[in-house]
Amino acid sequence: MGWSQIKVDINCYPCRKALGHLSDMDFARKYGQQGYSDVQAATSKHTNEGWDMARNGARPGRDVLTQQEWSKFWDKVIKWPQWTMIDIPDPEFTVTPSEITGQMNVGHDKYSINTSADADIALQAGSAETYIAKEGSIRMWATEGRLDIYA
Repeated sequence: MGWSQIKVDINCYPCRKALGHLSDMDFARKYGQQGYSDVQAATSKHTNEGWDMARNGARPGRDVLTQQEWSKFWDKVIKWPQWTMIDIPDPEFTVTPSEITGQMNVGHDKYSINTSADADIALQAGSAETYIAKEGSIRMWATEGRLDIYA
C-alpha cells in the first residue's frame, strides 16, 4: 500500500488583478481596447478643435487657442486620480487530500502452544557463595575514556 502527498493550490491572481497586476492576456485585452478608444477620442477632439479654429479663429475678440488650452487644463484637473478603497478578494485555495492506493497485505500468523500436565519446578536453596560465583564471572565490554576493554 502507499499514499500520495496532500496537494494545496493557491490562486492569488484575483488579489493581484485587483491591485492592477494583470496577466499578459488581461493586460492586452484591457489596454488594447482602451488604446482604440483613446485614439478615437483624440481624433475626435483634434477634429473638433480644428473645426472650432476654422469657424471661430478669425472672429474679433475670440481667443480660440487660449480657450482650448484652458479646456485641456481643466480636463486634467477633473481626471486627477482619486485614492479610493479597493476591495481585494481573498485568494482561492484548492486542497487535494492524500489518497491511499494499493491492496493491504495482512500477512499470515500461526500460533502453536504445546502444554504438558506437569509443572517444571526446580527449587534451589540460595546462598551468597553461589550468587558471587555466578555473578562474579560475567565478562563484558566496558569503556574507559576513549578505549573499549573486555573486562
